[in-house]
Amino acid sequence: MADTDAVVRGAPRVVDNMKVPNGPRVVTINKTETGFGFNVRGQVSEGGQLRSINGELYAPLQHVSAVLDRGAAEQAGIRKGDRILEV
Repeated sequence: MADTDAVVRGAPRVVDNMKVPNGPRVVTINKTETGFGFNVRGQVSEGGQLRSINGELYAPLQHVSAVLDRGAAEQAGIRKGDRILEV
């Protein structure tokens, strides 16, 4: 994979009038003047117990916590809640 490729998993959706399938997919995000256009967070644990983030428990993976409107990540099909499996 190239330096800007990542494998992410998210719910099916429509991007540029094309349905994006559910399940892992490879996306390429081209960095712009404003960066990659997304924030990443990891699972939080307290005393060995998983804690929910926005009411949802995540596996011990990194996930997208925010996506900049019309930013590089949004244009690549990334959305809030996608889980990053590989970079």
